[in-house]
Amino acid sequence: MDKELEKAIKKYNKIYIIELFVIAVVVITLATLKLLNIIGSSSNFRRVFNIITLVAAIGLLADFVWLCCSKKRQKRNSWFDKISVIPVPIAMLVFDIICLINWEVETIEWSTLFISIIFYYIGGVYIAQGIYHIFKPSPAMINAAIEEYNEKKEKQALENSKLDKSNDSKEESK
Repeated sequence: MDKELEKAIKKYNKIYIIELFVIAVVVITLATLKLLNIIGSSSNFRRVFNIITLVAAIGLLADFVWLCCSKKRQKRNSWFDKISVIPVPIAMLVFDIICLINWEVETIEWSTLFISIIFYYIGGVYIAQGIYHIFKPSPAMINAAIEEYNEKKEKQALENSKLDKSNDSKEESK
């Protein structure tokens, strides 16, 4: 493999790993603030939260099914990333269905605990993914680096051909 391509892959992977760790810190901080009731929420907020997370959970499960069924998508995604997140939409579906059934009942105590646990899990998943991708770059990052590398090579080839044409025309005019 070309050293320039390896450098691009390492650059993209490093950025991705840093993003994963930053997101993990933010999510864990939010979970802690929620657990300590520093971040409170009204009944209306919790209901909107349930509806949004219900839609998101269905989307995450559909994304996983799509990954399982699409060979093209499998080449571009990390199985570890997708499988490690699967407990979240399953847990959120259960949580949201319980909250929707008990729409009129106040559920502050256990919903705060449940949401905090889910957020801690998500933070742990991002940390695990960051550590995993230190050793095995994400296929999406490899593809992005290859695309950047190919664009650079095409640009250089185009510039070289323009230089060659201008040099040829200068030589002909002499």
